[in-house]
Amino acid sequence: GLDLGDIAEIIEDFIKESEDYIKKSNKDILDIDFIKNEAMKLKGIASNLKITKITNTLNSILESSDANKEKSLLQLFQKQIKNLEEQLL
Repeated sequence: GLDLGDIAEIIEDFIKESEDYIKKSNKDILDIDFIKNEAMKLKGIASNLKITKITNTLNSILESSDANKEKSLLQLFQKQIKNLEEQLL
């Protein structure tokens, strides 16, 4: 029931939140609680927007208990967000 302008605006907000999450997560010392909590919020938004690949990546971040794997998943998430942003242009 939303028009394309509204959907684009929601996706832009999602991208901004995701970029903030990535910046805060790209620290030498990972705050696991922060990473998991924010991933949960973003996963809910991505799921509602039906962005399957991003939802799957965030789900993998939530399921991971390996810091190295989380870093690589965060890098993948960053690439996916960049790709999504380019598609909106």
